[in-house]
Parts: sequence; structure tokens; C-alpha cells
Amino acid sequence: GVSPGAIMSLTFTNKAASEMRERALAILNARYTDLWISTFHSACLRILRTHADRINYPKSFAVYDAQDQIRLIKTCLKELNIPEKMYPPRQIGSLISKFKNKLKGPDDAQKELSSRHYREFLACFYLYEKKLSEARCMDFDDLLGKAVSLFRHDHQIRERYQARYEHIMVDEFQDTNLAQ
Repeated sequence: GVSPGAIMSLTFTNKAASEMRERALAILNARYTDLWISTFHSACLRILRTHADRINYPKSFAVYDAQDQIRLIKTCLKELNIPEKMYPPRQIGSLISKFKNKLKGPDDAQKELSSRHYREFLACFYLYEKKLSEARCMDFDDLLGKAVSLFRHDHQIRERYQARYEHIMVDEFQDTNLAQ
């Protein structure tokens, strides 16, 4: 008794989303074009592109993939005169991602990481975020975090999606993180 357009289904991989879509279309015996069956990141990207103006981004904002993220971290390290050998970019990226997946930014990281050992990481995290913002770009983790922020701070947008979707189905819910 629920319209397929009132259900959002989210999963982790493009392959799983594709399989879910195929199964749903088979059950519906029709080509239903308004199904929201996607990965968390794709759904958030779609929402953010639709409402980019509400978060002060252009609709065509770029999304940094893992390689872009590492390049940007390397640039930050170089500008900060921090040696990559002591602070490997992939480790810094992983730690940034851990904070973002908990919906936390550099200010939160600074409160949690008081050790002198993290001073360089924090400087890099702040500069990384500054450069992303100045470029009007997002990394993969930002897709989730900025969508959550949009819903938290823009009641009109939140209510619009709440009115549209009666059900949100999450594949493998037990494996989700806070941002998801």
C-alpha cells in the first residue's frame, strides 16, 4: 500500500544498489523511474546537487576521490613544512575520514587530540578543510556530513524529504556509521 516513490533504499556499493533496483523493478512489473535506490554517497550527492545553493556551493561542485584527497593532503603537508615520511598522507586521510564519519571537524579533533603528536595532523586537517572550502569542493565523507548538516539546519528541506519518503530502507544497517 506504499507508493514506490515514497521509499528510499540505501546501501553501500553501486553493485548492491543495482541489484536492489533490478529486484524492485521485477517486483513492480514496470519501469518505475522515480525509485530512490542508491548508495549513501549517491543519494547524498543527489540531495546536495539539488540544494547546493542552500549550503553555498555551486550545483556543479567537484567531489574529490581518494587520489584527489591524498594529493590535497600532500599539498597541505608541503605548505605546512611537515615531512610526509613522519606523517604519511594516507594515514592523515584515514584519520580525517574517521572524524568526518562521526560528523566531526577539525575543531572537534582539536578538543579530542591533546597530545603534541597530533599538532601536525590538526594543522593539516584545518588547512585541508580550508582548501576544500575555498575550492568549493567536497571529499566523499563531506557528501554524507554536508547532507546531514543540510537536514539539521534547513527545516524546509528536511520537511520536504520527510513528506516524500514514508520509509527509508537501509541494507546492512548494522554496518552503518553515524554519518550514514
